[in-house]
Amino acid sequence: MSHFFLRSKHYLLFIPLILPTLSSWILQGVYGQKIQEFTAEMEAGADFSFAGFDLADYNGYFYFFIGLSLLTLLTQIGWYRAVGQDLKRYLPDHVGLKDSTFKVTLAIQVIASFIMLGTFWYGWNWMGENIPNWIANDGVSPEEGEAMVLSGLKVVGLFFLVGIASFASQIYNCYFVGKTLKTIEEGRSVKGGELVGYVILSYLLMIGVWIMQPKINRLVETGSMSKGEEGDGVW
Repeated sequence: MSHFFLRSKHYLLFIPLILPTLSSWILQGVYGQKIQEFTAEMEAGADFSFAGFDLADYNGYFYFFIGLSLLTLLTQIGWYRAVGQDLKRYLPDHVGLKDSTFKVTLAIQVIASFIMLGTFWYGWNWMGENIPNWIANDGVSPEEGEAMVLSGLKVVGLFFLVGIASFASQIYNCYFVGKTLKTIEEGRSVKGGELVGYVILSYLLMIGVWIMQPKINRLVETGSMSKGEEGDGVW
């Protein structure tokens, strides 16, 4: 699998990385159009009834988006691992990068991301089960509402903590990957401002693959990231 990530062309990796963002733009456009139509009909005096509304009718769209998000996550994690682990053999002989922390943060990012996606999944299905009852009963009782708020706060708090752990782990993963690539490119130990470019590109991987992946392809094929006399360094 690492062979795939190291030899894939940049545009092939770009596709699974852009799909969730592209689909969200499309869905936002469709949603905005529906809101405009709904507003226009309300202003025209149309009589609306939410009886019979079922969120499950939209399960296909939601599950499709979750699937795309999972594909993006696997692409991102696979690329991080391939670069951080399988390019170590190209490091200069006198430079060694300890990857024990990288292995841990990579695992944390995967676990945290799956928890977050699972939370979205659970929340969607929970709303799908309860919204029809709320509509039929004209809302919820004060006691049910209070219990719902408390449960929601707990879920939001857990989601926030998991999100922080995922974000911190991803930042370190980008740092390690960026340092690995820059060290190989320079043929020496690097630090500080020298890493900024590759760290940012690793975080914004949807953009970064267009710049870094051709270098990785050359490294795997020729043993060097250099393009030749023209060069193509980043920062």
